[in-house]
Amino acid sequence: PGEAPGIVRAIQRYHMRGNGWRDIGYNFLVDRHGQIFEGRRGGMDRPVIGAQAAGFNAGSTGVALIGDHRSGGVTQAALSAVADLLAWLFDLHGIDPRATTVETSGGSTRYPQGARARFDTISGHRDASETSCPGQATYRQLDSVRDGVAVRLGEGRSSSAPNDSRLGRVGGQDAVATAVLVSRAAFNNGEADHAVVVNDRVWPDAATAGPLAGPHGPVMLTRPDELDERVNDELERVLPAGRTVYVLGGLTALSPAVASELGRRWDVRRVSGLSRTSTAAEAAEHVVDRTGSRTALVTRAGPDSAWSDTLAAGAYGARHGTPLLLTDSDRLSPATRRALRELDITHTIVIGGRSAVSDEVFQELPDPRRVAGSGRAGTAATVATELWDAVDGVVVASGYRATAWKDPLAAAPLAAKRNAPVALVDTDWLPPPTKHCLTALHRDGVGADDAVVVGGRGAVGDAVASRCARARG
Repeated sequence: PGEAPGIVRAIQRYHMRGNGWRDIGYNFLVDRHGQIFEGRRGGMDRPVIGAQAAGFNAGSTGVALIGDHRSGGVTQAALSAVADLLAWLFDLHGIDPRATTVETSGGSTRYPQGARARFDTISGHRDASETSCPGQATYRQLDSVRDGVAVRLGEGRSSSAPNDSRLGRVGGQDAVATAVLVSRAAFNNGEADHAVVVNDRVWPDAATAGPLAGPHGPVMLTRPDELDERVNDELERVLPAGRTVYVLGGLTALSPAVASELGRRWDVRRVSGLSRTSTAAEAAEHVVDRTGSRTALVTRAGPDSAWSDTLAAGAYGARHGTPLLLTDSDRLSPATRRALRELDITHTIVIGGRSAVSDEVFQELPDPRRVAGSGRAGTAATVATELWDAVDGVVVASGYRATAWKDPLAAAPLAAKRNAPVALVDTDWLPPPTKHCLTALHRDGVGADDAVVVGGRGAVGDAVASRCARARG
């Protein structure tokens, strides 16, 4: 603790001598031991403008946590001190810690001058500008800070209580069990027209399962070399003998043994190509044959971790009968180019920003439209609020951990049947774009009873489900 004052003085020297400012940019600083320091002089109880968020310095107060919090290191003492400080400030100025505010940008790397932007009253620097600040470890804790401030102000208890959630949940002990439970929630006995079976280990071949299944059949996950008994049992319940099971991916994705086992009861059709883009093109052909769509969704094909945009796109495609195509980020993939021509696609919807699908690729697409937001949660939220029309619900699912793609992928038919877009969260974090999306959908008449969490508590924690419910009113 004794070193902290010297660190604060060093920050002051840097801001004054290096940046040419008159004092520290932040109004307050907090160290890992929970010590609070005044930064810019006079800002304790007066509206002194700091230099914490370009474009939005006026009307905001900056609180800096000293240290590197990109992957860890944020202490409970520091978070508690931040909550104490903000509770005092919010009480002084009559601010609701769980409210939002609309501000006009003076010009930032995220919002051009004059743009109107909505923020939580407790927000991170990255919400206002293109930056990684505060570190991810701190940013994930902002909901807890909001709850802590509310408790200190006497506005209610922490949302970490397990029984506070009013959202329904469909989730099992693993992804296969969750997919089975999603199927049960979506389809009555013998109701499905077809089913889609995918590899539960890797994403690329499974990416287009949602539109291929649509609202008429489940998406099931199984191991590459063996048909899971739980999947077989659910298919026997939901899919009459002789109907089609689409096996999505080549022989390494799902082995001949899996196809053979399925073939004992159903008509098995393997959908695969020489690459992930050609597999997507093959799946798109089946979708267009069924729906006649002349619109196609387009997302990036890789890397293997870049699956988040396909989740929001897949649910939309499942609902609206729209095929999903994949492309390289910096060039239009040959298989995709060929599919656009052969399927007579006249309109395309690109899901994802310019780093996902470049402007050069965008301009080669027929009558293109881009739908994107800030990060994966922001893109899913933008799809929900700008692409879907008059929704009847919302599906909340995990979208951040390495294997998180499985639950929202399996949820696509349920989302399609319920006319409900997919909103992404992390196990212990409700991203601000998702929160704002849920609030916006609630204003449009979609209540908490119309929302469902897909995934077990290891995928979407009870505290996050509770915050989602509260965001919806």
